[in-house]
Amino acid sequence: MDEEEPIDQGATSGGGSVKRSIKAWRKGVLVGVDAFKYALLRMDRVENLPLAMIALEAGCLKLAVALGRGDDLLEMARRILRRIGRPQDVILLRGGGRFFLLMPRTARHGANKIAHCLQRACYRAESQVPIMMSLGIAVKTRPDQNLRGLLRKALDRAARDRLIFSKRTQYRIVQWLQNTLSQKSLETEGHCRRLQVLAMRTGKALHLEKEELERLLLLAGIHDIGKLVIPEEIIMKPGRLSPTEWTIMQTHCRAGWSIAMSCPELAPLAEHILSHHEWWDGTGYPRGLVGREIPFADRLLSIIDAYDSMIQGRPYKKAVTPEEALGELEGCAGTQFDPDLVRTFARVVRHLLRLD
Repeated sequence: MDEEEPIDQGATSGGGSVKRSIKAWRKGVLVGVDAFKYALLRMDRVENLPLAMIALEAGCLKLAVALGRGDDLLEMARRILRRIGRPQDVILLRGGGRFFLLMPRTARHGANKIAHCLQRACYRAESQVPIMMSLGIAVKTRPDQNLRGLLRKALDRAARDRLIFSKRTQYRIVQWLQNTLSQKSLETEGHCRRLQVLAMRTGKALHLEKEELERLLLLAGIHDIGKLVIPEEIIMKPGRLSPTEWTIMQTHCRAGWSIAMSCPELAPLAEHILSHHEWWDGTGYPRGLVGREIPFADRLLSIIDAYDSMIQGRPYKKAVTPEEALGELEGCAGTQFDPDLVRTFARVVRHLLRLD
């Protein structure tokens, strides 16, 4: 929780600050320091004990903000809290997408039930961004317990909850990004699925460790997330891009890196998202990495992605046969692609297609 000045009864007992606080109170969600102080003064009373508190953190708020949808996420979270919360409950919103639900005359078992309802509502919510709220509970049962300290405890428990379910959260974020990307560009669900199948087959042929294989499969689904900030007329242009348009298109690698870094669950993939258009001979972008300077997952994914694009075709290029596509890859081995990985991939594909 943010450090704040100690609550001063006199500072909020008159003037415009109280009027603003009361107005915010009636709207259903309290925002800002004045409203926060007013809520604590009003709720921290003996007659409200036991006073249960649920701290909730919007897990992908920075990601939503990076994609221009931060307000949508907060509004949906507010609606869920307002719907699940009772008339006597108070909702506080602090910086960083942290909500607090204060529930007077509520014991722990009652708070647990409400928390379960909140989790279920967030999971089922239909919104433009995934509503993933980690939460923690604390209950004030005695007048001498410090309310702010208990709020911090609830927030700490929410942070632990997020760590426990980080893999599940990562999966949901990746699924959402894949769906969002398929709505805007040529990176369809089918394309992602084919990349993942080929990545799995090739990864097993290379005897990759489980962790490296999982990273490769995740990357196959979201390596092009930077395209979400590229104008659609450039993404979907049927002809060759102009030099200016090509320069804009190339920025999607750095944009993707920035998007991934805004979300802790995606941050481990950020370096790979940045590097997936690097070439073996150093003529790729955005950094001109050479050879094994390029992360392994990117060297392999670039081969798989190029192969699928060739056999499926694009508006600006007709599809080719699998054997023709493999020939193109082998012709670019040592320039665009890692020659060792091209050989392995070609062997895997020919085995799958029984072309040997």
